[in-house]
Amino acid sequence: MGELPRNTLLPRLGAVAAICAAFFLGAADSSYASVGSSYLNILNQERTSHGLAPLHSNARLTSVASDWARQMAARGVLQHNPALTSEVRQWRSLGENVGRGASVRDLAHAFWASAEHRDNILDPGFTQVGIAAAIADHRIYIAVEFREPVRHATPTVRQHGTSRTSERAYPGRLLMRGTEGPAVAYVQRLLGLSVNGFFGAATQQAVLAFQRRHHLGVDGIVGPITWGTLIRTRT
Repeated sequence: MGELPRNTLLPRLGAVAAICAAFFLGAADSSYASVGSSYLNILNQERTSHGLAPLHSNARLTSVASDWARQMAARGVLQHNPALTSEVRQWRSLGENVGRGASVRDLAHAFWASAEHRDNILDPGFTQVGIAAAIADHRIYIAVEFREPVRHATPTVRQHGTSRTSERAYPGRLLMRGTEGPAVAYVQRLLGLSVNGFFGAATQQAVLAFQRRHHLGVDGIVGPITWGTLIRTRT
């Protein structure tokens, strides 16, 4: 059966399936690639069955995923990549699913059964993905990196007079360290912080404290569940 971290990161950034000593031999590289290819097929079947375009594998995202999967396996921890937003360039939004399981099918099932991980899978904004795996103690550790690339178009200008209902609507992406914008500013207001629209260390610590108080997954990331709890308890 697949395992997911309690702190479901990074489902969407912008808005981020555990491990021991690993042996990374050249002969194993093909099996890692096979895991990525197999899960990409499952992932795209899940998307297309819900009317969404398939994701395209991206070499840079795959490299980041590979490095992180190996680090998780070598360190014996299952967690999201805290440096993802700096390791990946040219993104409008990012997401990450990480997991551990005995097989690709177990991992796919665990991701799909988790609402926040499924949100990443079915996010219509994401167009690119990088998938990589490492093996430790006969279990697969997988990292799946999603990206909505920067679009070179005229930025959308938020008009004055935006309704309160619109402001309270979930922005459709994960909010985490390094993200910015009106949704971050709204979260900061709800948490009683100084508002600058940038998700920095102070915002992350306030989100962590809020999640602990409300018995949520403690990851410092504002996904759909944390957002909904903020709206319910602070407005």
